[in-house]
Amino acid sequence: MTATGGDHGRAVARLGRLRGVPVEVYVPRGVHPAAAAAIAAEGARVIRVDGDYDTAVARARPAGPLLVRDTAWPGCEEIPGRIVEGYATLFAEIDARPAAGAAPAGPVVAPEVVGPGSVVLLNTEGTLALRTDGM
Repeated sequence: MTATGGDHGRAVARLGRLRGVPVEVYVPRGVHPAAAAAIAAEGARVIRVDGDYDTAVARARPAGPLLVRDTAWPGCEEIPGRIVEGYATLFAEIDARPAAGAAPAGPVVAPEVVGPGSVVLLNTEGTLALRTDGM
């Protein structure tokens, strides 16, 4: 179970599907219908919450035995820390590609998570975009 603004919930849903584990994903009212549909397409039960992201997290916390969250609070830092480790692995793999001789196919895009379900994209041409649609 998790709370999400988009991508995190979809990733948890996919892992649940691959592992045969049922997943519930709590989404705040502002999540785009396409993002919620993408989460459901991964096999998760999507539960809409009438509130913001923090409200969705609060609703998800007592709902099940394991909350796979991307936010931390005192005493609950292990799982979010592992998610950050996953991002670090992703960027280490991106950094290693040029060293291995693999040139990018086109402009390089560097995503940066700036909030739940929001990513800033900066490419080598200097274009900046904020995506909040669950990409």
